[in-house]
Amino acid sequence: MPVPRFFWVALFSAMVLVQTRGTNHLCGAEPLPPEAVKATYLIYFGLYVQWPQAAVPQAPDQFVIGILGEDPFGGHLKKYVGRDLNGRRIVVRHFATMEQYTPCHVLFISHAPAEGRKETAAERLEAAMEVVGKQPVLIVTETASFARRGSVINFEDDRQAKLIRMEINRTAERRAELQVSADLLNLSVVTVVQ
Repeated sequence: MPVPRFFWVALFSAMVLVQTRGTNHLCGAEPLPPEAVKATYLIYFGLYVQWPQAAVPQAPDQFVIGILGEDPFGGHLKKYVGRDLNGRRIVVRHFATMEQYTPCHVLFISHAPAEGRKETAAERLEAAMEVVGKQPVLIVTETASFARRGSVINFEDDRQAKLIRMEINRTAERRAELQVSADLLNLSVVTVVQ
């Protein structure tokens, strides 16, 4: 049975509200680790970003998240695999290099390389942008200033405020023919860059 959209939206809203240590302590919860917050954001981008109809033509009934490099999420992303998100089953694929890439809705480029690899995050971003080009792929990174280097969304771990902030590059969004919802753009943890 599909999970209603309002459930996902309510859960996302709650996650945004409780990701700070202070708010978590008020409600008696432990702080969410940064990798859990990032994993949850990756899922919720499926609700707050619009892709063209045939973004991943070989998987029309799936919401596909790819991870390029090391998987920093542990079990935090894995727990969503197989769940329904707006009528599509959540799938996660791992790629050590872009030579292994198959089309995804979201391509997360890890700060660390896959096991046995030595390329930098900048080299992985460059390779991804070459392969993906203008395809409708939401490229998400976690390395300082990468939104300005071409990713659509970049996570920033604000340790002082105990928040995961996001930079959203509207030029990269348009290049990929995506549409980021105003609800996401207006979150207090979001900075828009060009």
